Amino acid sequence: MKNCETYTASEARENLSEIINKALYKNPVIITRRKEAVAVIPLELLNRITDLEAKYDAELAATSLEEFDKTGGITLKRLKEELGM
Repeated sequence: MKNCETYTASEARENLSEIINKALYKNPVIITRRKEAVAVIPLELLNRITDLEAKYDAELAATSLEEFDKTGGITLKRLKEELGM
């Protein structure tokens, strides 16, 4: 994310209260440790992200089901039989 403050894990331990306050006021913070990174974000933002993911997954499932219905796909049972399972 652009314009996010970044802290090392050591700095984060020393400034935890400040980091939490930033996240509460809609300022995500990135914490790094050994070239890995995590983000501290408001719970509201996390909820919106997970809602969007769920909506996307539902749309993919609906599209797949429509395709299955149109093409007359095969059942799992038949697929296993064809694969000798």
